[in-house]
Amino acid sequence: MSEETSSLEPMVRLQGPEGTILDSDNDYYYSASFSYYIAKSGTYTVFSGDRKGTHTGSYGIYIQNLKNPKNAITVSPGTTYAGSLDVVSELDDYIIYLEKGDTVYARVSEGDSSLEPLVMLYSFNGTLLASDNDYYYSASISYTVSESGNYIVLAGDRHGTHNGKIGTCIIKLKNPPIGTSPKNDQPITATLTNLGEIHNYYFSAYQGQTITVRMVEIKKEIEPMIQLLVQMVVFLNLIIHITLLLSYHTM
Repeated sequence: MSEETSSLEPMVRLQGPEGTILDSDNDYYYSASFSYYIAKSGTYTVFSGDRKGTHTGSYGIYIQNLKNPKNAITVSPGTTYAGSLDVVSELDDYIIYLEKGDTVYARVSEGDSSLEPLVMLYSFNGTLLASDNDYYYSASISYTVSESGNYIVLAGDRHGTHNGKIGTCIIKLKNPPIGTSPKNDQPITATLTNLGEIHNYYFSAYQGQTITVRMVEIKKEIEPMIQLLVQMVVFLNLIIHITLLLSYHTM
């Protein structure tokens, strides 16, 4: 539950079929949320309101079944998905199948300066595995799964109080999509056309070699590409650390 008016102090509660309160959350300011595993079939009720009942105003509420999320997009790893948060509390849902030992990288980037990106990874049984949020440009996570199955990535605003455009990129690091194979000492020019988009380059290397990678923006006015430069360099190091093999993927 997320507030639309600054005076509200959001509160949500989950009641089970027998009338027992199972979980709850409240906040002095922006939003209240929880995830709860349903152990028994039945009719459940969510109560929403102001924390103390002393404020009035508009709010948005989002309820989703993480085991079989409705309207979720099945991910093709390496594809960037354009999203739009049109209602407060809204989240975009993505499903990705991962095998035991796979490492997934997910990044959410904002297209409107008011957004505060949020990304969360849930297991197929609804357990929150990893999350990140940021006041400004992008949020990202990297996580190695211990079981095979469908996993859920949720993308949205940190507090759920802002609307606007976002871009979500999800990649499996163990077997990333085939990218471009550059030649040594031959620069390549490319264009990032979507929010959150990531390119990958691959080449063979041998133990004892040292590689250097540099990415430079072409158009000075495109400031978000500078932020991507920093994250891509970190992303490169991450892949080298995880694979420890002779094949590298530069981002």
